[in-house]
Amino acid sequence: MAESDEWLVDESALWSSGNPRWGVVRAVVIDGDYALVFDDQNSDYREVELSIYERAGDLWQLIANQDDAGLPDVGQGTGRGWAADVLVGGGYGWAYGREQPRATVKLSYKGEPVDVTADADGWWMCIRKTPEGDNDSPIRLG
Repeated sequence: MAESDEWLVDESALWSSGNPRWGVVRAVVIDGDYALVFDDQNSDYREVELSIYERAGDLWQLIANQDDAGLPDVGQGTGRGWAADVLVGGGYGWAYGREQPRATVKLSYKGEPVDVTADADGWWMCIRKTPEGDNDSPIRLG
């Protein structure tokens, strides 16, 4: 994604809610060049927004948002989605969830197997850039 200063933040800002009056960031999950931010907009677990960031040097660039994503608990299922990169074409496909700490999660991307490992808190994610013209590249369990 082409950089826009409007969407660049430092790592500490990942812990700041988009709703400063009522919101609480419940989790920030960083894996390599990507970060997931679960922002509980009303502090009641009913309006949890997922923001996805990609590392851009020393900063983080917002690449996608998913409203009403929820906050998964261990073994509660998988969140997934896809968002277009309107600046350069293509997009990003993602999947995330929680399992037992250090568990291996078996996924597939475009029919190819992908294994990811949950972190010490049980969070796991898989994010893939998709080429221009590919408007739906889901990542699936199994």
